[in-house]
Amino acid sequence: MSQIILLILIILILITIFKNNFNESFQNEGNRRIPKVIYTYLIDNPPKIQIENIELLKSKTSNWNVIILTSKNINQFVDRFFLEKYRHFPEDKFVILLSYYIIIKNGGVWINPNITIYNGSYLNNYVNEYFFNDVDCILLQLKENKYNVYLKNFIVFATANSSFLKRLLKDLTKYFTIKYDDWKYKYFPKNYKIEEGDLDKTKLINYLTIRNLLTSGYYFNVKTRMEKNKKVYMVRLSEPSRKDFKNERILNYNIRNNLIII
Repeated sequence: MSQIILLILIILILITIFKNNFNESFQNEGNRRIPKVIYTYLIDNPPKIQIENIELLKSKTSNWNVIILTSKNINQFVDRFFLEKYRHFPEDKFVILLSYYIIIKNGGVWINPNITIYNGSYLNNYVNEYFFNDVDCILLQLKENKYNVYLKNFIVFATANSSFLKRLLKDLTKYFTIKYDDWKYKYFPKNYKIEEGDLDKTKLINYLTIRNLLTSGYYFNVKTRMEKNKKVYMVRLSEPSRKDFKNERILNYNIRNNLIII
């Protein structure tokens, strides 16, 4: 009799262990799934091409939820902390910071309205690739024109709390608050040459901050590949920084009551 009871207890313990492992595995899979939500932002009185691009985007991504942020509805999608911290920035800087913040907070895909999407089906391919690979985020750099080097020409894929986007938001919050000449003196890479397409200082700071994070090698390991009209960046946490990011020593980043604190 005692042996039967012991056997039953062992079976119950094994079932409990299996159930816990299954739930943990299922939860991890859910955390790896990028929400099928596309975010973009329309400025007041936007150029006609941006309106056309968004209408085309919606028609080509019918199985996605496309959220168009504007100055009138932004309160519905970001918390008071973000607006208090960032709304005083000039609009070009504010939209860049918003693009990172909204993906950090919710996960999803960011597509700038300057980007024309003719075939939305390939977006699903990168969502699936993200799910099956140990990556922090995926960046697509489109090759549409000669000076297409800034984030406005990137498509960003990530789940919530992307370490790469957190670091980017933290760095740009700092860089956008100092004078351009001071930033250039302290942070401008020596091996980068200014070209005609680099005249927009805000976009240049944004691009070179991304470039530095992608190439530094300490925080992130990045694999790239060329496709037909775009360059794909697969961004992973590097081994030396995983523990630091996990303990939030580098980023000093916390989420409390849905407020992002930097």
